[in-house]
Amino acid sequence: KRQLKIVRELLSDRSSAAEKAIILVGNIDALTPEDPDLLQNIMLYRTIYKEELDSTAKKLVTNIKKLTDYEKTYKAAVSVVKLVDSLDPLSLKFVNSAVAARKAYSKLNSSLESLIKDNTKKRLEEMEDISSVMLEINNLKKSKVILADVEKARQAYKTLLENTDNEKLIAILEGTYAPQLVLAEDRN
Repeated sequence: KRQLKIVRELLSDRSSAAEKAIILVGNIDALTPEDPDLLQNIMLYRTIYKEELDSTAKKLVTNIKKLTDYEKTYKAAVSVVKLVDSLDPLSLKFVNSAVAARKAYSKLNSSLESLIKDNTKKRLEEMEDISSVMLEINNLKKSKVILADVEKARQAYKTLLENTDNEKLIAILEGTYAPQLVLAEDRN
């Protein structure tokens, strides 16, 4: 609720750039490593600084160095959050992006890993499930097709379909990956 209130205050059409800068200064001052929304706030405050303040208002943000220092300290964790947030199963680079997100997450030390919210971890796992099915099916057309591989991919595909209600994802799976499965089965 606090973050939503801050966003409303900062992005309000009624707030001048100077008012936004003053509010931003206060919120940057309030940042602490113990903040449960630390990573999200770092990203939010940087976005507001970049996109909502003109050059004059930016001069009023006298503590921008504190935000920059936090960005440097928590860069790897912020990067993981951004990578996971940007995962889109409809993207052509989805499988590679999911692998990159997992690799970045795996490199975090325990203190940085603890800053990643549960919903981000859950989303990463869900996106990995989707990408692994897509990868399995894609690999069928690259190698010598073995019946057991086709059956494994078919089962993973069915399980994924049963566990999602994302209509765009279902359309992509049925439009792209189901025909690839059929082709692999026919070649076998």
